[in-house]
Amino acid sequence: MEYDRKVRESLTDFVELEGAVAQGDSEEWYFGRPEFDANMIYGKFGKVYADEPLTYDDEIGDFVEGDEPNKEADYSLFAIDLENNLVIFSSTYRVRHRNFTKYLKKGYDSFTGGDASIHLELVRNKEGVETVIQNYPVHKIHAELVPSNPSPDEEWEELDESLREMLADKLGITAEQYNDGGLDFSESFLSQVASMSQSKYGESWEITYSDDDGEFKVISSDDDPASKVIDEEPTTTGGLKAHIEGILSYGLTFLDSVPHKASSASCF
Repeated sequence: MEYDRKVRESLTDFVELEGAVAQGDSEEWYFGRPEFDANMIYGKFGKVYADEPLTYDDEIGDFVEGDEPNKEADYSLFAIDLENNLVIFSSTYRVRHRNFTKYLKKGYDSFTGGDASIHLELVRNKEGVETVIQNYPVHKIHAELVPSNPSPDEEWEELDESLREMLADKLGITAEQYNDGGLDFSESFLSQVASMSQSKYGESWEITYSDDDGEFKVISSDDDPASKVIDEEPTTTGGLKAHIEGILSYGLTFLDSVPHKASSASCF
């Protein structure tokens, strides 16, 4: 289609830009050494920012600020699957899903001068907690719980009473089992943790489970995109290419609910 051809050409030209492609409040965003392979674009997208200089002065025996700010940088590895409208990217300490997608879109919209735009919708795991517990092996659950006010639900009444007896303002609970089929939620305590975490007294929660293909997946109370954990996280585009088949396969399992023309984003 003519539309698809023009989008591919503009994206290719965009990632090949030299110099800053987007400007943030205190940083500039750049692409690093893009590579092209059939329907895939690989590269780095990151920011250069000024950090407050801090050093140690031997004469006064204290930490002091320097005269000029230090230039620092951080970047995410990314892959764009042009055939499936899917963007894969790594999450780092300073480049996370919100600023990655914000400045990728901002840079592209500026590059096209408003003649074209991209819509990036983060891919999320929308499985429900009850569905996951009933149908898949659950390997880890973490929950942050607070005592009920004014009264508990019958499903987690005993757990709530324990929180009150220990005079806890908040309780963090983590249980994990990666062998022998995962955790047993027929056990009363775990069942109550899961149930209470879904009430207004569950401040946050996260569950790791394996699907029918044995792939580890995560659902949580956070607004994070679907993510795949890699044992040896790639640090180069070559390393990303070595893992891309498994990452793409994982990301595509979540795409049924994403609009066709939207570009979807998933991270690893």
